[in-house]
Amino acid sequence: MLSLFVSGFATAQNIQNDVVASGGGQATAGNLDLEYTIGEPVIETVGNATLTVTQGFHQTSLIITFIEDLSLNVNVRVFPNPAQSTLIVDMPVNLDYDFTCTLYNMQGEKLFSELITPGKNTISMQAYSNGNYVLMVKNRTNGKYTTYKITKNK
Repeated sequence: MLSLFVSGFATAQNIQNDVVASGGGQATAGNLDLEYTIGEPVIETVGNATLTVTQGFHQTSLIITFIEDLSLNVNVRVFPNPAQSTLIVDMPVNLDYDFTCTLYNMQGEKLFSELITPGKNTISMQAYSNGNYVLMVKNRTNGKYTTYKITKNK
C-alpha cells in the first residue's frame, strides 16, 4: 500500500529543448532540418553532466571542426588616418594578385570600390562627410581580406 501511495506521487521530469527569441523559424526537407533564430545578442552556455542550458544563438549538437583563416597576410599601409581629402592605400610592389579596395559607411553601404595596383593608390575622400568608415582590401584570387577603420575629418 505504501509503494502504491509513493508511486502515485512520483513523476519523472521530461526536459525539452526550447528557444525564446524575437524571431526565427524551422524548415524540413527530406532528412534535412533547418532551425534559425533572430535577435539574440548574448551568448552563454552552462551545464553539468546531465543538463546543458544555452543562452544566445540557437545552439544545436553541431561541432565546429575547421575555421578558415581569411586574413590577407599582406603588409598594406593605409594613411593618413584620420583622412581629410585623400586616403592612400600602399600595396607591396611584389604581388602577383589582383586586389580590390572597397569603402563602406558604418551602416554597411558600399560607397566606393575599385581595382588597386601594387604601389600607392589614392582614394578621394572629399565627397564623404566627417565620420567613421570601413575600408576593405581584398585579394580577388583567394578571397582573403583585411579591414581598416578610417576616420574622415574636415
